[in-house]
Formats: sequence, C-alpha cells, structure tokens
Amino acid sequence: MGKIRYNQHENWSEMRRRGRNPNPILVEGKHEAIISEDVWESVQQLMKRKSSISPRTFNGEYLLTGLICCPKCGAAMVASRTKSKQKNGEHVIRMYYSCGNFRSKGSSVCSANSIRKQDAEDYVIKRLKQVLSEEKILQSIINKMNETLKNRTQPLQQELSHITGQVEQIEVKKKRYLELYEHGQFEKTFFLDGCRSFKLNLINSIPKSPSLNLNSGKITLHSSHMSEYIL
Repeated sequence: MGKIRYNQHENWSEMRRRGRNPNPILVEGKHEAIISEDVWESVQQLMKRKSSISPRTFNGEYLLTGLICCPKCGAAMVASRTKSKQKNGEHVIRMYYSCGNFRSKGSSVCSANSIRKQDAEDYVIKRLKQVLSEEKILQSIINKMNETLKNRTQPLQQELSHITGQVEQIEVKKKRYLELYEHGQFEKTFFLDGCRSFKLNLINSIPKSPSLNLNSGKITLHSSHMSEYIL
C-alpha cells in the first residue's frame, strides 16, 4: 500500500506485543507499494469472512461416542453426519456413529461401518433397562464398583493410618514432656524449644493434599431402590 505505521504498541515495558494500539499512526511512505490498496481491502474482507464462526448445525449429544467400537478394526465409533437434499428442496441431516479410524485416516485403514445414531442409542438404552431390572446382575455390577473403589483408596487409607499413628505418638510425647516440666525437671526455655519442635513435627506429619480425607463409603443395593435404576 505504500504506507508506514507508527506507534503500533502501547505500554511496551509491561505489555510488550500484547499492548496493541487500536489507533496507530498511519502515514504515506516514500517507498514503492508492494500491493495496491484495492488488493489490500479485498484480502481484509476475505480474512474477516473466514474468521467468523459458523453456527452449529446440531446441538444435541452423541451419547455413545467412544463407548461403542468398530466391528472391523475395534476403534472407537465417533459422531458422523450426512446432509442430503430432497426433491422438494428440503435439506435432511442424518446422524450416524462411524469408525474413528475411517474418519481420521481414510478408507485405506478401515470402512465407515456406520450405524444410525438413534438405532444405536435405542438399542443400548433397551439393553440397559433389561440389565438393571435384574437384581443379581445389578448387584454384580455394584460389587465390581466397590472392589474398584477399594483398590483405588487402599494406598491412601494406608498412608492415612500411618500419619494418624505418627500424630498419636507425637501427642503422647508432648503429654509426657509437659508432665516432666510440671515436676520441675526442665527449664522454661528448654521446655518452649521442645514444644516448638513437637509443633513442627506435627505440621510435617500432616499432608498438605486434601486427598487423604477419605470417606469409607460403600455402594449398596436395596430392593426399594430398584425402581430408580429402571429408565
């Protein structure tokens, strides 16, 4: 365009390049323009159009994304949509679950193996209703969940038990220390130094992470709750 910009940034010492000046000084230069002003304006309009975000064509959810697998390669099935135009001019969007490998890597890796979204979700919900209506099956699921919960929390429970033991030992020593001081076997300064030492040991024994505040809750099943699981 043959122009020169000055004062493009503000508060450079603190903001650096983030401190963009919305109104820089623009003056005509003496050098030859690289592009014409018409080309510059056309490019700016094109960039502005491309920077806009297209509206979403679907606001629902694909409930089974990543949960069902391709029957051919075993990859996770992902959301897929097709758009077609009917004879009356109306556009129809059909939703599917398709092979993730096919969607990302193409037909050289796998096939689409698409299944209609509604058909897949209806089938899974129907099977869930059947499973959850059987108390034995539901109890087996709950037992597995409790076992998983136990395995995850056991290391933390052991650490918590160890810390509790350390705290109890410190409390016993502190009580004994106080008894000796009351019987005149310690000087005051020596006693205060000891108290500070106990306090420091107590602080170091307690973890800073709140993850050790565990609840030993367990999932249970009651017949009165069965209706809550049936969709």
